[in-house]
This record gives sequence, structure tokens and C-alpha cells, in this order.
Amino acid sequence: MRTPIAEGKKLYVANCIICHGADGTGKMGPTLVGKDLVYPQALTDPGMFSIIYAGASGAMQSFFRRGMKQDQILRIVAYVRSLENDSYDPPPFGSLASDPHALKEMLHCTLCPAPAVTDN
Repeated sequence: MRTPIAEGKKLYVANCIICHGADGTGKMGPTLVGKDLVYPQALTDPGMFSIIYAGASGAMQSFFRRGMKQDQILRIVAYVRSLENDSYDPPPFGSLASDPHALKEMLHCTLCPAPAVTDN
């Protein structure tokens, strides 16, 4: 069984690496790691989810409109978080890496009126 981080890496390589680089430090697109982000809301998991889900100004189109499922976006967020530290050890609750379904309720509340995350 693949972990959420491994699944997120596969999705990141297929969809994000061209703009954000293999290590997430940016190429054509901005860095996704560290504290000095173009979009400060990306410092939180729900904020990063929101940006990926809805898109960002500039070239990044909504992954939702591209057909990506919400659970896939959660896995990308988990993988990006793991880029900051090779020994990434997620906290028990609210960690997309340990349980990508843990934030479903919070994400739905944060992103209303976005639909709830679906099991997939």
C-alpha cells in the first residue's frame, strides 16, 4: 500500500515539478518550501489546499478544473510538506501525511462553499 506522501510525490512529479522544481524551491513558479512564500496562506495545509484547488494568479490554473480529485490534492500537500525535511514526522492530528482524511471537516469548513472532500 502506498503512503499518502508516496502518492503525493507521484502526483507532484506529474503535475507540479515543471514549475516548482524537484525540491519545491521554484523554477517558473514560486517556491513551495520555507517561510518566505509568495502566497502566505500556503504556510497552512488548508491554505495550500485552497491554492491548488482554486488556482493562483498568473499561470497556475485550478487543479479542480483540471479534473484532479480533492484527495489527490491532499496528497500533493502532504508530499510538499515532506520536502522541507527529509525526516518529516507529521503530527498525529491534522497531518495530511499521516491521515489524508483527517482534515476533511476542517477543509470543508475553511473552503465553504467548496464541496466536501470525497473518499477516493
